Amino acid sequence: MANQTVIFELFRPYGITSGNLSDLNNIIKGKTGGQIFTRTHRILKNRNEIIINGLSGNENGVTEIFSIRELRKIPLIRSVSKRSVTSTFTIPSDPSTACLDFQKISFPIKIRKWKPGDYFYPLGMDSRKKLSDYFTDRKFSRIAKEDAWIMESAGHIVWIIGERIDNRFRITGSTREALIIKIKNPL
Repeated sequence: MANQTVIFELFRPYGITSGNLSDLNNIIKGKTGGQIFTRTHRILKNRNEIIINGLSGNENGVTEIFSIRELRKIPLIRSVSKRSVTSTFTIPSDPSTACLDFQKISFPIKIRKWKPGDYFYPLGMDSRKKLSDYFTDRKFSRIAKEDAWIMESAGHIVWIIGERIDNRFRITGSTREALIIKIKNPL
């Protein structure tokens, strides 16, 4: 009984009531993927951890960007620049920075959440991979998958933002201009 009281007190700030305490216990003792929603939060079992995140409004919208200037106004973008690719050009290895072949980008660019069936060609690979498989391989939690943002150009995924670019948009020997995008906080 003492454990029930401790669990209740720990989770009460996240909207747990005595009425859904037994459901919470089932989530804690259950398998990965179990979840419970309170009025204010979602509580999720992911492997050996419990993840709590607040519920907010609709974050599934698609933003269309028609220029580099508009791209700079996206809240998660820290900076955007276009640079000539010369023999001294160095590609950053930081996943919070995308270095893309500008000639392969078509406006409008879309920033959106990923959806089932999405695929891309991960940097360094010539074969396509479903994003769901990529997320599983990288051990993304359910919440991390839901929070993943995608940059799309002409119907093709350009970048899993903060993770990996698509091989088709990489800098090559024939690239003349690079579009360099840095996000504010790595995801």
